Amino acid sequence: MGIFDKLFGRREKTSASDAAFELSQSLYDLCIDTGVEISKRCGQLTDEAQWQLLDELLAFAYHVCDRHAFGLFGPVKRSVFMDLLLEGIRARYAEELKRLAKDDRFREENYVEAQCLNLIKFFGTRQEEYGKYSKLTDREPVGTLCWDLSKSIAKNFFAKDIPTLTTIYMNIMVLFASLGEAFNTLEKKFEIVF
Repeated sequence: MGIFDKLFGRREKTSASDAAFELSQSLYDLCIDTGVEISKRCGQLTDEAQWQLLDELLAFAYHVCDRHAFGLFGPVKRSVFMDLLLEGIRARYAEELKRLAKDDRFREENYVEAQCLNLIKFFGTRQEEYGKYSKLTDREPVGTLCWDLSKSIAKNFFAKDIPTLTTIYMNIMVLFASLGEAFNTLEKKFEIVF
């Protein structure tokens, strides 16, 4: 064992597939928690609106991870990793649809698969939109992705007042920081093998 290993520890090797799956589960849980917290503080949502809010949060989380992955892996490996991450999110989304749905139509395989395909298309739309932002966040939040996402959520799901917007923004910032921590923990814990 070398001095580097003694000082910093040795990272366990794991496949990109396993790492992406682990991250997808953390990401999904963080988005659920954020949606619940926003809903508690800003007003209850219908079941359909809760799913729409989850879609928004998942698309944001996916984009944040995409930026981290690009910095860590470069463009080619990032693409592979993000495809694997998307598959983990899609699988969990399908599982949750089947498990949580009160209506039998959600349990039908074709319906669930159609919803998953819609989610993937939605991610693509949001990736294009979010890719135009040079800053995800900043000391002055106006014009950043986190701020504009918060405004959009306030406008589309809740009252447009300043306290609601501020509450949503604070929750989006917590999600943003938590995603960074989850990605960094994954990077520190594993040597990811493609």
